[in-house]
Amino acid sequence: MSRVTSDGELLPAKEICELKLTLTTSQFALLERAREVLAAAGSVPTDAEIFMKAVGDLLTKRDPLRKAERAAARQRNLDDDLGGRNNNVEKTVENNNAVVASPHDGPTIAAARQRENTAGRYIPAAVRHQVWLRDQGQCRHMHPDGSRCQEKMMIELDHIDLHCRGGEHSASNLQLKCRLHNHFAAAAAFGNEWYRHKLESVTYVRDS
Repeated sequence: MSRVTSDGELLPAKEICELKLTLTTSQFALLERAREVLAAAGSVPTDAEIFMKAVGDLLTKRDPLRKAERAAARQRNLDDDLGGRNNNVEKTVENNNAVVASPHDGPTIAAARQRENTAGRYIPAAVRHQVWLRDQGQCRHMHPDGSRCQEKMMIELDHIDLHCRGGEHSASNLQLKCRLHNHFAAAAAFGNEWYRHKLESVTYVRDS
């Protein structure tokens, strides 16, 4: 009945994927505890509902693309709230990295942010978010036939102009690459001996 609309139209059935899960007794106990926690909402969840809730929570917390989307939404809301009325918000660009100084930040916090971005060691979160949104979590390597790599697993931030050779932590100098294509690019820059050593230290696991 859930597939029938109020107008009597039959909705297409969803495709079903069957997942077989083998758990240890301790893992099963955690699953049952999760069932007890979710049952507080008033109904006992199925295994599938527990699984989807766990996946949803994991993606909300750890998906870089979702983090970038939330950061962009917060910035839009901040811009809307300011509405052009607060001219005390200053935006300083240092080494092509945008550093936003909030009027609520004291000099100590502002100075700490400035030092963090000019230290050159870490890519600022705002820049990472911008790159993930632009590339949509997909490798940007282009194949000889002009098609783009479709990989969305083992994604890494890649400097177009190498950071160790002066490349900037800027969105224009960063792109997403899958680990394989990122290593290929590094091998081209540093030589095959480096690449051989890297392969010896990395194990690729990918289901067919």
